[in-house]
Amino acid sequence: MKKSLLLICFLVFPLILSLGYKTDIYLSKGDYINISDMDTPSYMPPGSIYADRNFFFRASSSQATYTLFTAQDSWNIFINDPSLDATVLFYDFDTQQKNLSNIKYLESLIDDAKRYIYISIYDINHSTIADALKRAAQRGIEVKMVTETQNQNTFTSLSLPRNNIKVLFDTNIALMHDKFIVIDGYCLVTGSTNLTNNCLEYNSNNMIFIFNNEIAENYVQEFKEQFEQKIFGKKAGTEKPFPSVLTDIGTISTYFTPEDNLKQEILKNIKECTKNIYMMIFTFTDPDIAQELICASERGVEVKVITEEFQSKASYAAYNILKGKIDIILDKNSKTFHHKVIIFDDNKVLTGSFNFTGAAQDKNDENSLIIESNYINNVYTDEFMRLWDSYTK
Repeated sequence: MKKSLLLICFLVFPLILSLGYKTDIYLSKGDYINISDMDTPSYMPPGSIYADRNFFFRASSSQATYTLFTAQDSWNIFINDPSLDATVLFYDFDTQQKNLSNIKYLESLIDDAKRYIYISIYDINHSTIADALKRAAQRGIEVKMVTETQNQNTFTSLSLPRNNIKVLFDTNIALMHDKFIVIDGYCLVTGSTNLTNNCLEYNSNNMIFIFNNEIAENYVQEFKEQFEQKIFGKKAGTEKPFPSVLTDIGTISTYFTPEDNLKQEILKNIKECTKNIYMMIFTFTDPDIAQELICASERGVEVKVITEEFQSKASYAAYNILKGKIDIILDKNSKTFHHKVIIFDDNKVLTGSFNFTGAAQDKNDENSLIIESNYINNVYTDEFMRLWDSYTK
């Protein structure tokens, strides 16, 4: 029987084994395996990749057991050293040192990529991140990107493609407004942040890193739908393999619009709140969400909203519906207040690319997470209160 060659890369040292019928493999966060000259698998763990008879898998921080099958062999993969599933970073105009530290953290994860980086991003022009992606491609990492056609620039049209990064411009007549990166199928990066100078250095934003293979796989499938099938907007409809995932920090649910009805989920969660609703939002025009906030306030729920000053000047802005009926204030960032966050009571948070507009639900390509976690809720609540106190002084 033909033997496959397995390379296991731990944080300390690599180990090469010749494999037979059945093998148990024990991994911790960041460890990865390469199996060369392997027959086509009949089942692959989430986040893994198989191409040219080579199999790759990198372990996230969530405890799990997976089995990899081929016609002749099987491998049991145990992730047996769970650690924190998520890291949350905030950017703001008055936190320049923290912004730089955040950028370095993202850069370090890109530099540490072992096999692939898939990016679906509304806009990119930040040279530090672009250079990190170029370095990754130059050392053989598969780097692919989908981006909004209207935001073509010298990075997406010239410098990235010239460095072996495949860039696809969307065909959605509305916006390709996604903001996510998948690294090696073990790490998802998402939130409100574009990879631009303004978003990473000046605007008020959040970025969350989820280390979970199942959630990463949801985003891999969404990326492939765009990059390989060239499906955007209302044409989309691939079923998510893992709609809700129980992680060590709580349950995380994935939403892609317009195929998912995220607006309905937002309304449902507002109705279910009994203590507080805190919102940070860039563009807010949806009257149904606005009315549901008023209803929540009227039944005794503490409702507080920070919204972008410039966007609130529009005649159709929800600010005009809400002012005088709930606690709503305008931001004081001299650049842009770019969050898209709702904090529900003390155990749930919505974040992602989704503004509270009809276009975000019905036309644009958007991605969001609803995270049921006291830990994540506390992190976002602290930032909300920091901004609320700063803006109401």
